Amino acid sequence: MQQIRNFNEDFNSILNLYPERIACEVINGEELTVTYNDLDKLIKKTLSLFSEFKINQNAIICSILPNSIESIILFLSCMQGGYQYAPIHSNSTLSEVKEWVEFLNPEYIFYGNYFDEDILNFLETSKINCCNLSLDLIENIETKIKNKLSINSGKLYIFSSGTTGKQKAIIHDINKLWSSGYYFLRLHKLDFNSDFKIWNYLSHAYLGGLFNLCLIPFSIGGTIVIDDNFTGKNFLSFWQTIERCNINALWLVPPIVKGLVTIGERIKRKNKNVFNKINIAFLGTAPIEEELKNQFLNIFNIRLLENFALSETTFISSEFKFGENDNISKSSGKILDYVEIKFKKIEAEIVGYKLLVKTPFLMEGYLTQDQTIALPKDKEGFLDTGDIGYLNNNNDLVITGREKEIIKKGGYLISLREIEIITEKYPGIIESAAVKVDHKFYGESYKLFIKFNQNLDKVNINQIRDYIYDNLAKYKWPEEIELIEEFPKTSSGKIIKKGLI
Repeated sequence: MQQIRNFNEDFNSILNLYPERIACEVINGEELTVTYNDLDKLIKKTLSLFSEFKINQNAIICSILPNSIESIILFLSCMQGGYQYAPIHSNSTLSEVKEWVEFLNPEYIFYGNYFDEDILNFLETSKINCCNLSLDLIENIETKIKNKLSINSGKLYIFSSGTTGKQKAIIHDINKLWSSGYYFLRLHKLDFNSDFKIWNYLSHAYLGGLFNLCLIPFSIGGTIVIDDNFTGKNFLSFWQTIERCNINALWLVPPIVKGLVTIGERIKRKNKNVFNKINIAFLGTAPIEEELKNQFLNIFNIRLLENFALSETTFISSEFKFGENDNISKSSGKILDYVEIKFKKIEAEIVGYKLLVKTPFLMEGYLTQDQTIALPKDKEGFLDTGDIGYLNNNNDLVITGREKEIIKKGGYLISLREIEIITEKYPGIIESAAVKVDHKFYGESYKLFIKFNQNLDKVNINQIRDYIYDNLAKYKWPEEIELIEEFPKTSSGKIIKKGLI
């Protein structure tokens, strides 16, 4: 088992070793460069602001900020000061903001000055203390906090609805979260001597933006390039941004990989010299097909290193650039050496077993409605991941689906993930979503939603139906097929299925 490291001690060591190394570059809005020394000063000023506001360390601090230097400073300040930090997505609706504020009952809310009037009115008229946070405000604070390290460990609250549609807050201890990222990069043979500059374009309200693209790079003294949340508009300028900002590390998600592959041949010749800038490229957040990883490699000459992780557990497995699994496969790599797994049998029609995990970097638990923390482990300390998979002949982990993505139709078990994989092999289909629906006769069935790379009026749905019928057993046929222009998604690119039915 790996030792739990101390975030504050490690961060101070990085500061002492590399005070003038660039920690952050901001490219959305007014461009800005911040060294580790600058960042340390801004954190101390923010902690001085907390002291001035008399914020209790046992209370929760919320933020409603876009991807920005302010959101990174606020996050790191809460973690260094031993506070409890709960970011709310900046695109949340008024009802969502009210729901989370009522659920968390924070002592302070920090927000930006760009919101619609309804949210601003709610914040300013609520009984909760609020502050319009800006870099100018932070810089003008008199620093009263010295180098004394906080005894308390900071806590990060991340909102998640999972597959149930019910909102919950996952709580992480900063020392465990930091340790997970620290050891993950070192397993990939990356350390303080590595040139590591990564594009921070996932939401700062989720682990993708704050953990994968902030804490993990900082654990080796790397640089993050802060940008807005990635959208479809970024595809055509993707490689130009990498060249302009000298980015040499990537953390991709499957929808971005699909989009880049779709336009890959069109932009390959124009940007071919840029591809060589990438030293390492990680891939995570959702399963991806072996064929898509191979296409990406063939077009861009960049090997994607897939990993498997959960918000609750952080990393479970990973592919590596070295060792036994040099070839691209359908797996998500080797089980990490500090992780234990076990499988439980399920009904025979489904390929794989229920996956349970034990890791030193497990979450603290889920925050419940009665403000208690629940950690659903078995007697041996294993957490049921809700995923189904197996170890292949190379002892690599293969994930075949989610337990809650399996339906029982008339006595037959059907993996909705299998349906999506087969559907997306049809030419022109970008994405699909098989969504469970109630059925009067069978009990459960599913509806299939499909997105094409062309205008919907040019799509022959009968040809799609014939393809699906030819490639699936009759009991696996969908009740209905619907073409869709855009899928509702999370900031990391996962389809929100509850938004389709």
